[in-house]
Amino acid sequence: MKSVKPDKREIWLILGPSGVGKSFFAEFLKKKRGWTHIDIDQYPPEGNIIDVLKLRAPWDAYWKRKDAAPLRQELEIRAGTTNGCVMSFASTLILSREHIVAANKALVKVVYLYGSRADCKKAFVKRERKLRSGLDLNHWKLHNQDFYAEIGRSEFREHRVRVFGPDGKHLSCSAIFKEIRSKIK
Repeated sequence: MKSVKPDKREIWLILGPSGVGKSFFAEFLKKKRGWTHIDIDQYPPEGNIIDVLKLRAPWDAYWKRKDAAPLRQELEIRAGTTNGCVMSFASTLILSREHIVAANKALVKVVYLYGSRADCKKAFVKRERKLRSGLDLNHWKLHNQDFYAEIGRSEFREHRVRVFGPDGKHLSCSAIFKEIRSKIK
């Protein structure tokens, strides 16, 4: 796989509800597209994952001052010679419009993978049974109700990408990648 110049490397922040497939899609980018994947959605958390991964300063610049340039710079470094870098987040993180604008300004794409509550719940339950994690629908409801309340707002529309087909099954990662590329500039 050919190395990409840093100023051409793609940096994506992937968000969405539990069960939508954020980590699965990010791993697809790692394995099939040669990207670096930084997983912020780790359960159970071992301390503050931002601190564990030594991302505090660039994350605070983005989160507190809405300056995504230091975060992009750090992710460029971590991407090394790969084609891009993707961070996948827990369902509880919802970025403000100002955060999205700051990310766009720094050439960081914000992507909300999206599915209906029913599709995401079904995928969540299937995954948790397979993992035998002990997490149930009460966990899903607790951690996803705010997401659905917020993501319906018009300011998120251009950043939402559906990942389930009409049959309730996940679309292929290649199809999702293509949709993101065509929709989110």
